[in-house]
Amino acid sequence: MGLLSYSPGCDVLEIIYPSTILILKEGDPLTLNCTVWHEQKQSSDLKAYWCKLVENQRSCAKVGKELERLLSTKSLNPQARVSLSLLLQIHNVSHSDSGSYQCRASANNQTAIGHYIRLVLKRHPHFAEAAYSMCVSSGMLGRKNTL
Repeated sequence: MGLLSYSPGCDVLEIIYPSTILILKEGDPLTLNCTVWHEQKQSSDLKAYWCKLVENQRSCAKVGKELERLLSTKSLNPQARVSLSLLLQIHNVSHSDSGSYQCRASANNQTAIGHYIRLVLKRHPHFAEAAYSMCVSSGMLGRKNTL
């Protein structure tokens, strides 16, 4: 399980979060947190979003809001590396939410792509409401009484 993202060319733009598999039940809440590190001067050009891998295609469709700056750091130095957190929240997951999610960011002709996070939903077992009982008597065990 790594934390580092793919960032072609240089490490000025970076995405950090662990690659993992999450196993939830239908109705559970889900929060994914993507930390994007960048130079402060890139802030105005920065685009970041979560996407979900489209099954049977090699594309990733945007989900949630783009660039929700919740935990942003600032510095007086425009060259300083600062971070922001981009959250994807689903209050009640359903089976349509299962799949692979990824955070992506771009700024000033640079792109950073995070690891996939796989969401698996456990199915609730459905039990019959009726109660069952079983009675076994000595004569019903499949043996013949030869006396």
